[in-house]
Amino acid sequence: MNKEEENTNEIGLILNAQQFVDRIHDLDYRMYCDVLDRLSESVPQATGEWYRDEEGNMIMLFEEQDVLDESWRKDTDELKARAKSEQVADFVEDLAQAMFYHNHTLLWEAMISVVEAEERGDLEGMLGDDE
Repeated sequence: MNKEEENTNEIGLILNAQQFVDRIHDLDYRMYCDVLDRLSESVPQATGEWYRDEEGNMIMLFEEQDVLDESWRKDTDELKARAKSEQVADFVEDLAQAMFYHNHTLLWEAMISVVEAEERGDLEGMLGDDE
């Protein structure tokens, strides 16, 4: 059974949104790309990068924005400056951003603990090659 046969009935061709997007992709890739580009251009903070999640949702990624206020940014940057490796500095940044959304003081304590463990040398051999 081809695609048209499995999606037709006596009324006509029936496609859900995911099938519709897939059909455009298959029939006219340039049009598919043009439509995604036009959608991206309509949103100021859009990166133009798209992906589809496991549920079939098309997701347009936004540019990263610093959600930390001035005080949190200062504290986060000071803690990142203590990090010896890029991995730990990235960890601190990621948790600081997560803290904004979850406002959980345990995240701040976790960041400090990891930086202190790295300062003591407790993370040697646990991090990648960027030390």
